[in-house]
Amino acid sequence: MALDLSRLDQGPVLSRSRAVPPAAPVADFEEDPGQPRSEFDDDAAFAALVADIRQRGVLQPLVVRRMDSGRLRIRFGARRYRAALRAGLAVIPYVETEDERQFDDYAQVAENAHRQPLQPLELGCFIVRKLAAGETRRGVAARLDMDPSAVTHLLALAVAPPPLLLELYHSRRCRAPYYLYLLRKLMRRDAALVERRLEAVPHVDLATIEAMTEELRRKTALSRAGGPVSPSDAGSAALPAAARSARRRAGRRPAVGNGGAVRLFGYLDGRVLELMLMAPPAAGQAWVRYADEHAPQLVLLADIRLTVITAAGDAGEAPAANASGMLPP
Repeated sequence: MALDLSRLDQGPVLSRSRAVPPAAPVADFEEDPGQPRSEFDDDAAFAALVADIRQRGVLQPLVVRRMDSGRLRIRFGARRYRAALRAGLAVIPYVETEDERQFDDYAQVAENAHRQPLQPLELGCFIVRKLAAGETRRGVAARLDMDPSAVTHLLALAVAPPPLLLELYHSRRCRAPYYLYLLRKLMRRDAALVERRLEAVPHVDLATIEAMTEELRRKTALSRAGGPVSPSDAGSAALPAAARSARRRAGRRPAVGNGGAVRLFGYLDGRVLELMLMAPPAAGQAWVRYADEHAPQLVLLADIRLTVITAAGDAGEAPAANASGMLPP
């Protein structure tokens, strides 16, 4: 008996499991209101995705759930959907699901993490929703496979953040949750100081935060010592009366010991200063004048490293610092 081989000319027959998925007009889709991703930045990665979809289409179908209204709600693929809209596609392939495991919000976070990780604010808002639903911080951290402290850092950005924090975040001057958490703590202590110091900072790093932390520490120590605290950029009208009096007496040097007038030099935070021999408002403080500033300033005496004692002389100049910016020992 002869075999009929004519059907081989028609090419291979694909199984139903490999059938082309259905496609629907873009107007039939709707985004999930609970989708944790909310930041779709026009960065290089998103632009590359748009270019690829414009050239080859959406190769991996969106995973959707058909709603009672007939709309296709996107469970997985919001970023691909938006890129398809940007690329001008008329239809998008999709796969319907009724698998309860795919309705888990944590599954959306995990799927995003494997593709394009959620941004800090997106993840923080997701955590807020889970806590509002009764979950614990430790439980949420375990489900997200992160340290509980990271949850705390993200919440500092997501729960009623100060406007300055949001400005730093959206301008990308600071995106690290830990740094934003530290900045929020500093703002609780002195928001005005933090805002002033960050005005000219193009990018916030740990060194910036540590410098502000040290400045606030000094300011707090001075306040507890009972003395007035003047900002470094204050004019002469804002100086304490004792400092204004000292400026009026410029050029006069008090006698010390048996040898007459002397001058004491040192440094603080790498800056050359002269210790002014006049009584401070409280014990543990001292009036100083930096080499590059005329106005006297009040600092903690313990923070000064005195390195040079010299006669007043006629020159009246501070000794030069060495290459590192410090006075010679």
